[in-house]
Amino acid sequence: MKFSPKLFLLYIPWLLALLCSPLPQLSYLIAWLGSILILLFTVTGKIMPVPHDLPKKSQFMRPLFLTQVIFVGYMALTSVFFFMDTLGFRYFETLPYSLVDYRSLDLVAECQRYYCLAHASYTTGLLLLTRSYRHRKWEIHLSSSYSVFFIKATLVLIVLTAFFAVVPGLDQFAVKFRDLSYISSIMAFVYAIIEKNSQRILISGFIFGFSFLAAFLSGWKEPIVVTIIVLGGYLYPMYRRTVTLAFVPLFLVSVFILPSYNSIFRQLSWGEGIASEQAAQSAFEAIQQGDVDFQTDNWSFLTDRLSEVSMFVEYVDKVPSRIDYFGSSIFTQSVLFLVPRVFWPDKPDVEQHVMQRVYKIGVINQNMDVSAKPPLVVDAYLTGGPFFIFFFLLLMGMLTAWISNQCEHLFGGYNFGSAWVFAGLFQILWRGTCMEFLFNSIFWGIITMYLMAFVMRKMGYIRPSHSS
Repeated sequence: MKFSPKLFLLYIPWLLALLCSPLPQLSYLIAWLGSILILLFTVTGKIMPVPHDLPKKSQFMRPLFLTQVIFVGYMALTSVFFFMDTLGFRYFETLPYSLVDYRSLDLVAECQRYYCLAHASYTTGLLLLTRSYRHRKWEIHLSSSYSVFFIKATLVLIVLTAFFAVVPGLDQFAVKFRDLSYISSIMAFVYAIIEKNSQRILISGFIFGFSFLAAFLSGWKEPIVVTIIVLGGYLYPMYRRTVTLAFVPLFLVSVFILPSYNSIFRQLSWGEGIASEQAAQSAFEAIQQGDVDFQTDNWSFLTDRLSEVSMFVEYVDKVPSRIDYFGSSIFTQSVLFLVPRVFWPDKPDVEQHVMQRVYKIGVINQNMDVSAKPPLVVDAYLTGGPFFIFFFLLLMGMLTAWISNQCEHLFGGYNFGSAWVFAGLFQILWRGTCMEFLFNSIFWGIITMYLMAFVMRKMGYIRPSHSS
């Protein structure tokens, strides 16, 4: 662990926003811009040096870059649309006869200060344990090309996913292998392109396309957007100009279309039970025929679903003024739920358990068929307020950096450690969720990581490093 006095600079935006709390608009903007400054200062090495074993462009999949960008972007930066909506704006125009609810404005600014504090403490944890990745005990040995390895790995992982999905009580491994197989399919396709092997491009492209289609028919937006980001991140070091010209517009178009597509798809597939393929086709036809209101759909998405600040505002409004903090109960229950169902047949449904505190606070009605699990920052706040936001996010940053280092240590460096294993097993760290699901996913991700390393050593894919 290394410490630098410059780490205190990360907390200046939060302190300034706190001092300006009587002026909610100014306080919000200071906290929001503060997260952007924290992000820029950390990825450029202004606070502490960036690991120098690889060029910065080749470290995209490490937590200091991709994880921080997605985690902080979703947590802190997307709230700006809800803030504008609270001020009476729709996009960049003021709605006629709009009245500003100053109580809500104060709460939004308060929540943004908590996000800024969370970002500063999370980044502190990352930087404290993000050391040089040079010293590795193990290295990768392949008898064939990278693309061949990842094609084989994808197929094996798909089989393992199917196997563990039907084994009672061990679905944790099915989820991990499913996520890892998807990342493997992307990497197989990327390395086939890099190796310029047309046959493997076709094979890996088919496997990746099938996986991407399954994600598209799932009804969730995140896998599609994340796929574009990850695919672009893998290709960027080799094809910077092409990725910039192709993937940035693709990302923007997908973000623009997906809210309307998903709204129609979910209504047909989830609500009316129509087959996924038919629901997707109907959604595309509606978009092509202009039967959707993109402006309304996108603004609703930007203000209510892209960010969870609207729910955070309700939590802060009611806790602790009407309902007391939850204390250690959320943490202890999260640890208890690590026990797999195979050893605890009567284990309660975790989703329903989490939703009980949502119902208790009154964020949503119990009769509503929606999931509104509080993310980590909210759970930390519900535990005991701002101090616990600082404490839990500091630990989360340190844990994220430690896991990344372990992945590269066990799997011979960046290409397999960060770009494959970390991205495949620990995707939950990109966005975060409630403590119960977060703890469970991280714990079983670590178990799976060590099991994979053991099996790959036995198979000869991992061998002691000559430099160790």
